Amino acid sequence: MTHLHRDHGRNRSAAVFSLFALVLSICPRALLGQRSSAGISGLVTDPSGAVVPAAQITATETSTQTVTKALTNEGGLYDLPNLQPGTYVLRVEKVGFEGYSQGGITLQVGQPVSVNVTLTLGSSTQLVTVAGQPHLVSTVDQTVSYAVTPQFVDDVPLNGRIALQMMALAPDASAHSGPYNGAEQAATRPDASVSYVTASGEGMMFTTSYYLNGGLAMDPYTNSVNVLPNPDAIQEFTYDTSAYNAKFGGSGGGVVNAATKSGTNQFHGTAFEYVRNGDLNGRNFFSATQDTLKRNQYGFSFGGPIQKDKTFGFISYQETTMRYATTTNVAYGPTAAELEGNWSAIPVQLMNPATGTPYTGNLVNPTTYNSISVKLLNYVPMGTGANGQIIYNAFTVDNDPQWVGRVDRNFGPKLRISGNFLWDSYDAPLVGQNQGNILTGGDSKKWASVVTSLNASYVFNPRLFTTLSIAYSRGVYSALGSTLFPTIQELGATNIPDLDPPQYKPIQGDIESWFAYGWNAFTSQPRNEEDFSNNWTFVRGNHILDFGAEEIVSQTLFNSDFVSGG
Repeated sequence: MTHLHRDHGRNRSAAVFSLFALVLSICPRALLGQRSSAGISGLVTDPSGAVVPAAQITATETSTQTVTKALTNEGGLYDLPNLQPGTYVLRVEKVGFEGYSQGGITLQVGQPVSVNVTLTLGSSTQLVTVAGQPHLVSTVDQTVSYAVTPQFVDDVPLNGRIALQMMALAPDASAHSGPYNGAEQAATRPDASVSYVTASGEGMMFTTSYYLNGGLAMDPYTNSVNVLPNPDAIQEFTYDTSAYNAKFGGSGGGVVNAATKSGTNQFHGTAFEYVRNGDLNGRNFFSATQDTLKRNQYGFSFGGPIQKDKTFGFISYQETTMRYATTTNVAYGPTAAELEGNWSAIPVQLMNPATGTPYTGNLVNPTTYNSISVKLLNYVPMGTGANGQIIYNAFTVDNDPQWVGRVDRNFGPKLRISGNFLWDSYDAPLVGQNQGNILTGGDSKKWASVVTSLNASYVFNPRLFTTLSIAYSRGVYSALGSTLFPTIQELGATNIPDLDPPQYKPIQGDIESWFAYGWNAFTSQPRNEEDFSNNWTFVRGNHILDFGAEEIVSQTLFNSDFVSGG
């Protein structure tokens, strides 16, 4: 079966070009600026409160020495959009006034900062230095945002090293679990369950949008997160839970906006291994066996200058392996007596399905059993005890390698380009099959993900800026069913077409209150999402004009064989 779904806009932007959006504010910001960047804006005045036009504004990122410049306009306003997250020094200069310098300005991903400056009359060779971070409460917009910084991630233990667990700590967020969360299905990555978090009273978890380095990192099929970097590769992320910017329009819940780490003028890196092993734990008092979990997560990260002050690179690798065995799987089936026709142990009166008459003493002639059912029961262990209980082993094996890379290039004060790449392959093969127990059958599953983006910003002059972002997100879910057990046709069913290649063995069945089994022959579900945006900021008069264009295209392609009977 092949199905193609093409969605221009994903409830987000059906038109190629959006209408102009005007921001008439004393502390302006770039409304439709690059999503992964931040900005500094403010008002420059003299000691009397009069505005100071044509003042030179310079912001320098301390780790890369990247310089961004602007001029105040006629109303004394300035705007430095599209700054990457980091720590900055802001300098303001104007002939006839002492220079002004403020360091320690920390910009978080996607969050604007307002810094108003009052210049002092005097010689420009003198410098007034101000220490301290601007107010943590944003005076630029009304967005309710929760920031997860690298220090936060380092200090809080994370089960499985998945940073999105921090979403549940936001003040107005709530976590969801269970079969009714809206996206929990085979096609959804198992580790995506930590992102089942909603905000602002939204009941369904798929109302949250996820962005990485300015581009969508979504699975358009399940409308959940595709994949985000490991903690050693992620710079930080914010979780906007209310009144977020129009550039994130389309979701009624919240917005997660993340950025990967970049290189700096200094080489830096990490090497790590995290171990969880049941042999190191005490046995649970109520458990009959020792905990069998064995999980290892190891890898490295490394970043630094490729060309000092101009080109920077960063790379990270993480491998996760997990092995887990359990004996707690319980099912029920027929006992030896019941297979011989003696059902007297059950309290329910059995009736002949053809005539409606009761079976005396619940004794059934076994020659009347359905032949296909009898053959199928050859692949089910004999139930023990009066209730036919079956206890069997199940094994879990997961392997998940991940690569993250980023290159930033400064071509001078006007042009900057950043390229990002993430590759992840979550593999959950089927292991521990027992040819005598169809309950141990299933699928070997794999979730392969790619998220990449290219961002460019250009300064035409101190009052005109533009950004271009091209992003691509791809997820492929594939599954291959067990080949050890017969199909329904091989069990003797007739008049059922066998549409599957002979090497595949699809089957499915569910005997109420006893056991269930089933898998497809094979399935492959690629999902692509392309995101293109071009945004402009123009400082004119007492206003900042912001406008942009965006196009989002989603594709989902299914190649799958149906289950054959059951």
